[in-house]
Amino acid sequence: MADPAVDGAALMGLTKATDGAAKLLKAAMTARDASSAGPAFGSGYVMPAARTGGVGNTQLSTWGITKESMDAWTLANKTTAGDTHKWWVAARAVSKACQDWHTKWTNDSTKLTAGNAAFAETEVKWNTDTASGACNSGSNPAGGTWGNNAANDAPTCKTACQEASRGMLIDPDASGMDLGGGKNANEASKVMAKYSGASTYCAGWSFETGNASKCKLLSAAVAEASRPVPVSSGATANAADRCFQMTTPAPFWEIQNTLQSAYATVTATNEALQVAMKNEIIKQVLLEKAWLTAWYKQQYWAALANQLNVVSADTTQAKTITALKADVDKDDPATTCTKGAKAARDTADTKLTDATDALAKLQTTTAEAAAVVADLGKRIIRADAAIAELDALANAQATGTLDAAAALRVKEWTDYKGVAGEATLAASAKLAAEGAVKPRSGAQVTDGGKLTEDRAVAQGTWDAAKLAAQKAQTDLT
Repeated sequence: MADPAVDGAALMGLTKATDGAAKLLKAAMTARDASSAGPAFGSGYVMPAARTGGVGNTQLSTWGITKESMDAWTLANKTTAGDTHKWWVAARAVSKACQDWHTKWTNDSTKLTAGNAAFAETEVKWNTDTASGACNSGSNPAGGTWGNNAANDAPTCKTACQEASRGMLIDPDASGMDLGGGKNANEASKVMAKYSGASTYCAGWSFETGNASKCKLLSAAVAEASRPVPVSSGATANAADRCFQMTTPAPFWEIQNTLQSAYATVTATNEALQVAMKNEIIKQVLLEKAWLTAWYKQQYWAALANQLNVVSADTTQAKTITALKADVDKDDPATTCTKGAKAARDTADTKLTDATDALAKLQTTTAEAAAVVADLGKRIIRADAAIAELDALANAQATGTLDAAAALRVKEWTDYKGVAGEATLAASAKLAAEGAVKPRSGAQVTDGGKLTEDRAVAQGTWDAAKLAAQKAQTDLT
C-alpha cells in the first residue's frame, strides 16, 4: 500500500490527468446550472424556476418560480428553444385557450343554449326585407355548406340548427375532465369546448315547405369575421317558409378551434413533445445526480483534511493524536510516558525470568507425573479424533452405521473417565505419589509425606550408624 506521506496525491486521485474533488464539484455545478443550448445544458436552460436551495456546497435543492426566473428561463431558450420550453409553450397555449373558453362561457353561455332568446338569429327576407321566404340552399355562400335535416317544421328546424352548434361542446365529466368538488350543475351538462377534435357550427337555417327536404342547415367552420351569410331565395309559395342566419355561435367556435389546435399540438405524434420534455428533464436529473456525487466526494475530502489539520482551532483527530504522542515521548519516570513504560517492561522481564526458573524446577519435580499425563493426553486426543470422525459420518437421527461404533467409543470414554477409570486411578496415583514425597514445612517438624518421613528416619539411622562406626574406629586407634 502506498505511503500517504510519500504518495498522498496518488491515493487521493490528485494526478495531472485527474482533477481534485473541489474542481470536480465546480465542474459538476457548472454543468448542472448551465443556461444555454447544447449537449451540456443545465437547469438554467431546463428549469423555469430559480434554485433557492442547494446554493454553493449544500446538498439540498429547492426551487422558486418567480417572474424573474421565468424571464431568465425564457431568455435562455430564446435563440434555441429546448424540449421543456417547447412543451411549456404548447401547454400554455392549451391553458390560455381553455381559460378563454371559460371566460366566454361564464359571460355568454346563454348565447349557445338551445331555446334561450340570447341564442340570437336574424331573419333574411326578400323584397326589400319585408317578406319572409326560404334561403337559397342551392348555392353555398362563402365559408358555408348547406345540408339536409329531417325537421318537418320551422321551430324544429331552428332547434336542430342550435343543437348542431352545440356539437362543439362536451360534458367535462363524461370526457374525463371532472371539475371536482362532487356533483354539481356543470357536471351533468355540456359546458366545455371539445378539445380532442374539430367541429363546426350552424350559421343559418332554411325551411321550405315545397322542398323534399324541408329543413336545411348551413354548416360553417370559419371565424366570425368570415361567417357565411345565407341569401333569400326570393318569392315563396308558402307563408311558413323561413330563412335565418345565426349570429352568436361563431365566437364560441373560434375559441374551440384554438383550443383543439393547441391540444392537437401537445398530443401530436404520440405526445412527442411530452416525451422529449421528459427526456430533457431526465438529463437534468442526471446532472443533479453527478453534482451530488461530486459534492459528497468533496465533503469527504474536506472533512478528512480537517481531521488531519494539527493546527486547527477545532479538536481534530490529528491534533489529538499529536498531543498524545507528545505526552508519550516525555522523559518522565511516570508510567504513562515512554521512559516509565520501559522501566515497567524491564521489571516485567525480570519477573518473567524468575518465573521461568521456578517453572523449570517445577517441571523437573513433576516430570514423571507429566509423562503419565502426556500419555493420557495422547489417548484423549486419539479418542477425540475418533469421536470427531464418527460424528462427521453419523447422521442427526443416529441411524447410520457408525452411530453404534460412536456409542461404543463414548462408553469406552465414559468408563475411562469414570470412578474406576484409568484416568481417575492415574490421577489418584499421581496425587498419592505427590503426597508421599511432600516436603516438610520446617526443619523441626515431621509433617512431610510418607516417603519423605521414611527417608528422614533412614537418614537419621544412617547418620547414627556412621557416627557409631567412626567412634568405633577411633576407639580402635
